[in-house]
Amino acid sequence: MISLLLALDLGGTWIKGAIAEKQGCRYGSLLRTSRKPNPLGKVKDAAGFAKAISDFSLELCQGEKPSALVISTAGELNPAGTRYICASPHLGIMGETSWIKIISREFDCPVKLINDAESFLIGCAQKGLVSLDRSVGALVIGTGLGFTVARNGLFWKPSQRLLHYGEIAIESDDYNHALGATRAMKENVFFDRAATERYGFTLARCAASAINLFHLDTLLLGGGMIDLARSKGVDLVNILNSHIPELLLPGYACPQVISVEGGNPTILEGALTVAAGEQAVHQTRLSGKSGRTSLTPMQVPSLAKEWDRIAQTIRNGGRVIFLGAGDSGRIRALEACATCRRHGLSKHRFVAVIRGGIAEAGFSIDEQAGEDISSIPDLALLAIDSADLAIGQAVDDMNYFVISGLTYAQTRGAKTMLIRDTESDLAVAPILFD
Repeated sequence: MISLLLALDLGGTWIKGAIAEKQGCRYGSLLRTSRKPNPLGKVKDAAGFAKAISDFSLELCQGEKPSALVISTAGELNPAGTRYICASPHLGIMGETSWIKIISREFDCPVKLINDAESFLIGCAQKGLVSLDRSVGALVIGTGLGFTVARNGLFWKPSQRLLHYGEIAIESDDYNHALGATRAMKENVFFDRAATERYGFTLARCAASAINLFHLDTLLLGGGMIDLARSKGVDLVNILNSHIPELLLPGYACPQVISVEGGNPTILEGALTVAAGEQAVHQTRLSGKSGRTSLTPMQVPSLAKEWDRIAQTIRNGGRVIFLGAGDSGRIRALEACATCRRHGLSKHRFVAVIRGGIAEAGFSIDEQAGEDISSIPDLALLAIDSADLAIGQAVDDMNYFVISGLTYAQTRGAKTMLIRDTESDLAVAPILFD
């Protein structure tokens, strides 16, 4: 039986979808893509919206149910990707949670939500566009504006919150309405030269403010409006580069601005990447098998062999990526920083992925401790591969943030290790998932 991975991108105007066959522990080439108008204006309740999404999904899957579904959407989501924290009023019933629960029950597979800007950035990482030694911003412009930042290959979320950049007020409105598709279409943007110039300057102001605030080295542009500009022969990068320098703070250099080809498909590619990881973790949990062999500190030769794997990874040019939540995450973040500094290594050779994000490493990263928060998006953004070694630390084998990351790391060919804290001992185990 073919295992299908499904990605949806729910915009305020259109629903886009992509289906791919699961190949091993990744997704293969896209089998089909489709889009249809978002039914928000035609349905009256969550059940009606869920049915519309379900019908679209099954049509795309040609009647089969997917083995994993990741839904890219505007709005701010909880860290577990199961509900909206807040959503713009124009999202209506879509901004509620009940329709998601209905689809989860119907498909009986992992169903996760992810912010569209974050999904776009993950898709860009798979294309090699997210540099690990730079601050990268992503602007996704459709019906509204989405924005996110990655620093050194990790999502940057001060106070564990989405950057609601589109809500920033300007003289006439806010960036959501000033740059969104609805207003742009009314003003004939990309069809009328004067309207295009006005739009380009507003976008330059938006971009320059982001650069000033977040010290961006790279700005990636995606979404339906960016795709439309390209299709009409409008060079937005040239327009931005002509205006941004005069809008920057003194001493700031204009960053590299990249209009990502296939901005909307890139969002779906990011969601499919996460879907492949979620399906692998789900399958591992169902099997109840992990093939782990514990090693105690008393078994010095075996323990030394595990540490030698770390050294070998660094010698071969790979990265050691620590995964942790709570105090384990804090400890590994300090270890990553100290190891690089002490041994004169690039800060990208030892990386810490912490539940709650790097912005909150020293503060309230334990607030969501009871939720099954996945580390798959973080590792997808890092583009982990076979050269790397992922090391998780957890109190027990059920820590979802750690186990999901280790499982996903293996699907990308990376080596893995689990350091498990127990009341009586410290066990180190190489993770060998079936």
